[in-house]
Amino acid sequence: MCIANYRLNSPRASLAEITQDQDSSPTESTEATFDWEPSGSTSGLGTPRIYETRKRINELGDIVYLDILGLHIVVLNSAQAATELLEKRSAKFSDRALPRALEHPDLYDWPNAVSMLPYNDIWRFHRRVLNGSLNIKAVAKFHGNQEYQARLLVQRLLDLTDSSNPFEGVKEELFYTMAISMFEMAYGYQLQGKNDPFLREAEQAFHNGFRAAMFANFFVNIFPALMYVPEWFPGAGWKRTLRKWRAEKVQAMSGPYEWVKARLADGTAQPSVISTVLQDENMYSSLSSEIRDTTLEQLGMIFYAGGTDTSATALVNFFAAMAYTQIYKRKLSKSLTPS
Repeated sequence: MCIANYRLNSPRASLAEITQDQDSSPTESTEATFDWEPSGSTSGLGTPRIYETRKRINELGDIVYLDILGLHIVVLNSAQAATELLEKRSAKFSDRALPRALEHPDLYDWPNAVSMLPYNDIWRFHRRVLNGSLNIKAVAKFHGNQEYQARLLVQRLLDLTDSSNPFEGVKEELFYTMAISMFEMAYGYQLQGKNDPFLREAEQAFHNGFRAAMFANFFVNIFPALMYVPEWFPGAGWKRTLRKWRAEKVQAMSGPYEWVKARLADGTAQPSVISTVLQDENMYSSLSSEIRDTTLEQLGMIFYAGGTDTSATALVNFFAAMAYTQIYKRKLSKSLTPS
């Protein structure tokens, strides 16, 4: 494994050197080589000497370039460098690395996932829709349903008092409640229980997507030439796995989206982000019908993925903190009790 600092004059260079113009040539480059022994799995690369590697990276500078078996990685090794490049210069450096298993159309084929998009017209379309749909004024129409779901959540939590593992039950209920809210906001669809097909398919699609994106799970993410190995070749079962996952992902995205379109056609659609966009032709006038459908399918799914996990995790952490720290629970209870 080769590790080298990038455009730095010294082990700790100034940020002015880090952020020099992209077209300028490097001023000086230091290089260090670390040996590793193959362990039979990519998940073991670098693990035995990880602390030595981290120490060496910290000595090299704020921006470090890694070359691992032909996989090129740039590490932003300080908060200052990350802020300078990813916030102040986000238009130039906001693109994300896309694993081959997600990128190739014959594999999982998810390069247009909102979280993976480069800074382009489709990305700006998503930002415009999300900004218009999630501002303070726009989300007010969902407050009534959210309050109703909060009351139902409390009722379900009260039923967990006799559970042998109540905290796991709390986690499940919090994630389910957030999933209900996200499906309502995105599609105007009311989940029909925890085994609702739309919910199960969405969960499985994102679970498979995360697994496909892990570089250690599929060698094709490190050796792109493996994309051209025929499916019948011994050891190529991973291609069949990714194609199966791709079909499940397509179903998970198209199912609720087609449901919204059908409700709009018969006049029974509930208020939602997707139905609002579909009724506003000016919003997507620059997109062909095929790109429009693909883009809105992705948009609906990002509501579920982004809203459910992040919000539910924050709530789980809150519940855990309240259960662990009794003094804060008593203070909270006192503040909520009318004097």
